[in-house]
Amino acid sequence: MMCVSCWDKAAGSQTRREREGKSPYDLFMAPLERLFLRPWRKQWLPQVQGDLLEIGVGTGANLPFYRPGCCRLIAVDVSSEMLRQTATRAPSNSLCLAQMDVQSLAFPGDSFDWVVGSLLFCGVLDPLRGLREVHRVLRPGGRLLLIEHVRSTWPLMGYVLDVANVFWNNCTHYCHLNRRTLDVVREAGFGLRRVEAHAMGVVQVILAEKVTHGFSIDCADW
Repeated sequence: MMCVSCWDKAAGSQTRREREGKSPYDLFMAPLERLFLRPWRKQWLPQVQGDLLEIGVGTGANLPFYRPGCCRLIAVDVSSEMLRQTATRAPSNSLCLAQMDVQSLAFPGDSFDWVVGSLLFCGVLDPLRGLREVHRVLRPGGRLLLIEHVRSTWPLMGYVLDVANVFWNNCTHYCHLNRRTLDVVREAGFGLRRVEAHAMGVVQVILAEKVTHGFSIDCADW
């Protein structure tokens, strides 16, 4: 599994398929989308409403799963190529796209009700800085929803990913197989509302909230 930004950085210049509007990344991820990612998107994304910021929008895989008219959506990505792919699959009148790094969001504080990201923080240079930026732009009580591949919560699988990450990171230069993203969400100041672990603990769905005092947690599958 590889995040969109890592793929884009590793792939380099635009390919012929991308120029024709066909994303190699989407083809690469298609089996995982059908088996795992699409059902999770379908389960979680219809809950989103209000002012929404999607970070690391990539090729726009989340877009079909938001309820029509439920939110005012701004989507950002560090990659101009990925934004071009997103623009081909999204109605221009319902989506504002901007090239932006999650580590430096050009929005005032308390701007959004929801921030959504998927398969992003494995490739962010400084995840804590990025999540603190997300915390800043959310309104009090605002929600963060992440679908991330992480270091497995299963001890043996976690060790395997630690070893594999040495080789994987040398190949991709960006993507990390063993990020402890849940810990970083906590460190950034979020209160956890729900956490689900899937696929031997390698994928986590994290629902968190911008709170001012303490935190609550409800983990259906830790």
